[in-house]
Amino acid sequence: MLLVNIQSLIMSRFEQTPLTLKIKAARDFFDPKNFGFEKHGGGWKKALPEVGAIIFTSLGWEHVHLLTSLKDANSGNALELASQQQETVFGMEDPRDVMPPNLLSTMAKTGGSAFVAYTEKEGFTDAGWVGFGFVFGGNSVASESIFLGVRKEYRSQNSIGFYLRLLQSYTALENGYTRIEWTQCPLRGEIAKLGIGKLGGTVSRLTIDKYLGTNYTLYGPGSTDRITVEWDLLSPRTHQKITDISQGVHRGLTLEDVRGVPVVTGSNVHPFDECMHSTALYEIPANADELDGESRITWRAELRKVFGLLMDTERVEVSGDAGNDPALVQKITTSGAYQIVDFATGFEGGVRRNFYVLNRKVMPS
Repeated sequence: MLLVNIQSLIMSRFEQTPLTLKIKAARDFFDPKNFGFEKHGGGWKKALPEVGAIIFTSLGWEHVHLLTSLKDANSGNALELASQQQETVFGMEDPRDVMPPNLLSTMAKTGGSAFVAYTEKEGFTDAGWVGFGFVFGGNSVASESIFLGVRKEYRSQNSIGFYLRLLQSYTALENGYTRIEWTQCPLRGEIAKLGIGKLGGTVSRLTIDKYLGTNYTLYGPGSTDRITVEWDLLSPRTHQKITDISQGVHRGLTLEDVRGVPVVTGSNVHPFDECMHSTALYEIPANADELDGESRITWRAELRKVFGLLMDTERVEVSGDAGNDPALVQKITTSGAYQIVDFATGFEGGVRRNFYVLNRKVMPS
């Protein structure tokens, strides 16, 4: 009880803190030097175990003047290489789906950033790049993350994605933003573990067929429904999670932590929504990449049924007489009673299981 009272007091004082002081405190917290980075020209450098020194820097229009080696033994500039990385990571078959060099060159001007990571030994080349993270400036509060990707051989080790997010957050705060948002495929557990379980992002919104008509081989067949993660850079919860990770004490929710919490499925979602459970779980695949095409389609259909009822949902409605008139295309938003607040994962019987943790929203009185 004493711990609960202390936590309540801390949150109460945080809520009473002027916004300018909260932003300053967050900027001080996210300073890359606090996480072992050292300044390297216009970017940052950090030594990682078994990899060596990794350089992280944001690209701009000036990097069209930096020539480097591209894939297939071609040569080009640094912005072209940044575009090629997307093709490699996401399996984009249509060049129209790739963020082109001219858009990457303008991100910094919008208040965003186009970070790339590469080994100091190889440099920013086709052989040396390890990851990227692109963010556009958004409205007065939130910036919009477009792509975050890590080279296959560097995934699930050395926290490349985590460090890219840290540097993005510092830049966002420097540019006056207090939140970063991004959409992600809801079936991919490793991405959910980072953005929600580790960084402390929350999800209130499902968008139906966000990328209708695209063909990313990374995601396979079926719908392109996406959830939007909101990462509050001022939140004490965010700071605590990141502190735990940087100090090596982050544990994350285990299966034992959520044992006994009701699990919602496509077959019980309607009566479930009426039961007013405060907390619920929804299970996603252990590894979406290992599902066959039919299984992915089935799982995505069930997820749409569940999240489409429980969470805020965006969908598009095109009237029958719209013809070629885009003014007659409407975005319809419905409200849901739940939001995703955490992610639990672990092994049971030698098999990994992944669960979103949903809490019922506190409705205004």
